[in-house]
Amino acid sequence: MISSAQVRSDSNQIGADLSSFYSNFEAVNTSWRGSSFDSLHMQAQSFVDEYGQVVASQMDAFAQAVDLYQQYLNAKTNFSIADGNVNLANSYNRIGDANAFHAQAQDFLYSAEDLKNQIISLLGSINRKLEASSDLFITAADGSKVPLGSTYSVSNASGEIEFYMVRYTGEGKEGNPNPGTTVWYAVIPKEMMPKMAMANDDLTKVGRETITNMAKDHDAKLGINLSVDEGMMYTDGTLVRENNIDYGETLIMRQDGTLESLPNSQYSTQDILDLNPVWATKGFFAICRDGEFISQHDDAQTSYIVDIRHPRTFIGQDTSGNYIVGVCTGRANGEAGMYMEEIYDFVKTNITPDIRILYNGDGGGSSSFVYDGKKQNPNLDEGAERARPNMIYW
Repeated sequence: MISSAQVRSDSNQIGADLSSFYSNFEAVNTSWRGSSFDSLHMQAQSFVDEYGQVVASQMDAFAQAVDLYQQYLNAKTNFSIADGNVNLANSYNRIGDANAFHAQAQDFLYSAEDLKNQIISLLGSINRKLEASSDLFITAADGSKVPLGSTYSVSNASGEIEFYMVRYTGEGKEGNPNPGTTVWYAVIPKEMMPKMAMANDDLTKVGRETITNMAKDHDAKLGINLSVDEGMMYTDGTLVRENNIDYGETLIMRQDGTLESLPNSQYSTQDILDLNPVWATKGFFAICRDGEFISQHDDAQTSYIVDIRHPRTFIGQDTSGNYIVGVCTGRANGEAGMYMEEIYDFVKTNITPDIRILYNGDGGGSSSFVYDGKKQNPNLDEGAERARPNMIYW
């Protein structure tokens, strides 16, 4: 199997080749001068600088993936050994030993799953065409260049939240390939139940405030937008606005942290309140329920929402109750956006196949993924972050 040392050696060789290219170009200076040469000279220097950084960062990411893969194989081997010991202990009726081996097996299994997710994230950052250095970086909301595949982690009193930034290039409707969309996502333990905050902390009316400001006001480690400009909004035991529409679905969180999507044509305001939710708000509708993709949706703008790729905001839960949250970009800088099928495919392929519910929030220029006080995805509204009525946060 290829080693990370070999990958890094190859990276060094590529760097040397790039330097050689520039040196050879410099040699032309002895026989060709003038403005044309000066222009090409600057472009060559820029090419070497940019591609040198790109190659170095991506080759290093691949070397990390190779190291992680070896760790993954070791974890799988250790799991198999521990699992075999469970069966052996059970055959001798040694219950205590069996329980201990079972705990070891679970630890190795969780470790293998975590390593697999890290590898997927790293490989996703590498799986790009080297047509331009911008293909391997995404411009954040503050204008900074951030390498794809980056992983970030922030701890708070409830635990640690990590988010990933990866590239999606799957296949959408009727074999229509996605040329590339950047996705920011996080998987959050079920014990860390999300809260909902209204804009300006005003529970008397529906106002507007950026997710970044709301996140800072509530010291949120991670905050996203979710709601559109209509439908029910309920939080902190207060009904801010009633369910005033009969289409789309209202997302609620029950007292035990379970997310549920309720069709507005079937549930009135009182029906929803009778379920005693922690919070309730309307985005658009469920993308999947009980693990099954939903192809038909009841919403006022269904065709526009479903039949065109857009930037998206999504939230959901796996079968263990862990929260899955993310946004994707689109509409600008070569970013394609995603269909509903592609969001579903991305979550099933890159995050977990054991998805229970997945819900489509307000997307487009409203999509906001704010982590540790900073909006990660680019703004679409002429450089300004769009103000929204509320925020879901951790």
